[in-house]
Amino acid sequence: MTRPQNSILTRGKRVSGVLTKFVIDVTAIIKLKNLQTSLNAHIVLADKYKDDQIRGLKGYATKKNNFKKEGTKQAVIFAGIIHEFAVDTGDNVLAGEMKLVKTSFEGKGELALSLMKNILNIVTANKIALAEYGITDPQIAAYKANVDGFEEELNGPDAAIGHKHYDTTELDKEIIAIDENLASIEKIMANQAEAKPEFFSEFTSANNDGILGGHKKRDPKIPVGSIIIELKDINTKNMIVGGIALVEGEEEVHVTTLSGTPSFEAVQGAQKIIATAIYYKPANKEIIVTGEEQIIEILMEPLI
Repeated sequence: MTRPQNSILTRGKRVSGVLTKFVIDVTAIIKLKNLQTSLNAHIVLADKYKDDQIRGLKGYATKKNNFKKEGTKQAVIFAGIIHEFAVDTGDNVLAGEMKLVKTSFEGKGELALSLMKNILNIVTANKIALAEYGITDPQIAAYKANVDGFEEELNGPDAAIGHKHYDTTELDKEIIAIDENLASIEKIMANQAEAKPEFFSEFTSANNDGILGGHKKRDPKIPVGSIIIELKDINTKNMIVGGIALVEGEEEVHVTTLSGTPSFEAVQGAQKIIATAIYYKPANKEIIVTGEEQIIEILMEPLI
């Protein structure tokens, strides 16, 4: 999603929040009410395509690496136990093969998958005997899930590319529609400057705030980590959509959807996350950014 698109979508969400707040005034103006309904529908679809983009190529790569990481860790443990089993049963070929497992995982893609599958087949075929060595059915099932997941994501990028193209073209349509809705709402709202000054003032603020800020170029020598911010109602624990989160001292802000903010980079070490959302008190949270991607949950208290 481009910065101009993100700016339009964020503006649409802020305007929608104001229109919801002044529901009595909006309902009295049929054209404005219809525009609000249209705006909200396009925002929902834009969020969907935006989230789908995030889960596209990057999502495939992240999930693939996670499946491989967890599967490899379990495979090495299983290989050690299989080695003991092979020695006890006099299977020198299998024992020798299991000795090489750890270094063999330095291979990538299909080679690693082939090795993971081989270990899964051995464990499955000998699970009764290996139960004496402490390998349980739930462990085998968890390992199989990682192997299957790694295989599925390994074959995913081609599909992701096609899906991402679809998401991009559909997102363009929704962003254009949101922009057109906002332009029409501006014309209707111009008449409210004197009639409803409070309503007009909040609308103008929501419609004109340049909240995205500038993207700060990162020094490649400074280590960063990736974080996703989830804003939730402190009482219901429901996700807050359209909230704003940023790292203290940074200009770039990030808007929350039902799956949180898009993943973004922050300098490793101690950081403070600042969060705001319509109808909620501002909140913040001290975190430690590491080299691993983190999901940060911030609970927000309603104004009323």
